[in-house]
Amino acid sequence: MLSEEELNLLADIFAERFGNVNARILLDMAETLKKTEDLIPTYSKKLQQMYAFGYDVDLITQQLARESGKSIEEVEKLYEVVAQEGLDWTKPFYEAKGIKQIPLSENKVLQNIIQSAAAVTKDTLRNISNTTTVGIRTGKGFEPLGSFYKKTVDQAITAAAAGTEDYKKVIRQAVKDMGNSGLRVRYESGYTKRLDSAIRQNILDGVSYIAQETAHATGKEFGADGVEISAHSPCAPDHIPYQGNQYSNKEFQELQQRLTRPIGEWNCRHIAYPILLGVSHPANSKAELKEMKRYSNEKIMIDGNEYTRYECTQLQRKMETKLRYAREEKQLYQAIEDKDLVRGATEKIRLLSNKYVEVSEKAGLPTKAERTRIVSSKMKEKRVVHDKKDAIIKLAKAHKIKGEVSLDYSITDTTDFKFDDAHINVGRIHGVTKDEAQRFIAESKVMLTRWKGQFQCFFGSEGATYIDLKNKNIRTSFKREEYDPETLSFIEGIEKIL
Repeated sequence: MLSEEELNLLADIFAERFGNVNARILLDMAETLKKTEDLIPTYSKKLQQMYAFGYDVDLITQQLARESGKSIEEVEKLYEVVAQEGLDWTKPFYEAKGIKQIPLSENKVLQNIIQSAAAVTKDTLRNISNTTTVGIRTGKGFEPLGSFYKKTVDQAITAAAAGTEDYKKVIRQAVKDMGNSGLRVRYESGYTKRLDSAIRQNILDGVSYIAQETAHATGKEFGADGVEISAHSPCAPDHIPYQGNQYSNKEFQELQQRLTRPIGEWNCRHIAYPILLGVSHPANSKAELKEMKRYSNEKIMIDGNEYTRYECTQLQRKMETKLRYAREEKQLYQAIEDKDLVRGATEKIRLLSNKYVEVSEKAGLPTKAERTRIVSSKMKEKRVVHDKKDAIIKLAKAHKIKGEVSLDYSITDTTDFKFDDAHINVGRIHGVTKDEAQRFIAESKVMLTRWKGQFQCFFGSEGATYIDLKNKNIRTSFKREEYDPETLSFIEGIEKIL
């Protein structure tokens, strides 16, 4: 399953894309406003500028539409990845119940969930290219991008007639408004939000919806009788007592009704994964959960004030956002060559950077760059494993190897399993001891699940072992020299891939 850090990174990719669009559009606007300084305030020049204005807004719309188009193409792929992660996580439960798991590409229920969520996100992205939805927040309120630009140009032309200083004041105020506001999205309620933040939230909401609905749908399919709440650290204090715990379906519903902020809602990134009570082992031990709680609640002194480590993560995120905005402001002020504003923005960046480093070091938290590097590396490793698995599945089909392929499986404890010596050594004369059979399992490279999940077949470089989970029996085991040509070729192919 995707971790909270992975979900955030995926959302950040889209947010940064539109953050770059925001910076590029505002910088273009600022540079254009600066160029109008040479305008002679005549009627003909005003008409000329109005023409230029219309052209510029078309370009702005095109930039927003272009980035929205790129994102629309990727949204459904992203949601499919999230749904597949949920399917992979629940696979052992299907096997335990002897139920065949329907592949994502054939699962109509999950495809409907993905398409429903993708449609909502796509609509939001399409609306962003509408310059009446996107605009600037000024001291007088929200102004759609087109009318903000038009009014600024008109005011600048009028001010030019009164003198250069009046003109500069108009441009200065307009660029300050742009820097303080950034491109903002206006909702039907009248509420506005930074473009990049709106995109990030939209993607996170979509991903969370897919994860929750996939969990619900798969749980229903294999007959889940409970849930396990995912765990992460640092964690918000209202959810620390519940994360990592397992609940029956009834207990979880009662918990959701009691909580002021239900699990998986209101910006909560926890996922309630479906489980089979008594079969599923908790992902985190009690000791690990206890350490997560201690780590989250540990007190840190900053500027004479006491913060929990979780609160420090919130401070850290706010400063990361402020730093990004301050750097964008500085670019705008440089575009109009306003030394005072550039100097002020530079000082703001310096102070924020110093405080950011201080908070990160005192709280022992990785910086955004460090977080991105760590999570990207983990996701790359998962991608490599996924690609290897795809290659091995193709190899299995090519050599007519039966069973469902698994690479990231846990080794079954066969200590209490019977060893079918009569079949292995008397009937088949494989000459394998129980210790050897267990070693073949421990050193296996691939596991094949057969007979509706009853049998696990472990294959490795030295030999293979089949175990019967239902009857707790090591059914058969044989050495590499007894592999048939297809199986040997299959194993040799795996050795090259891994």
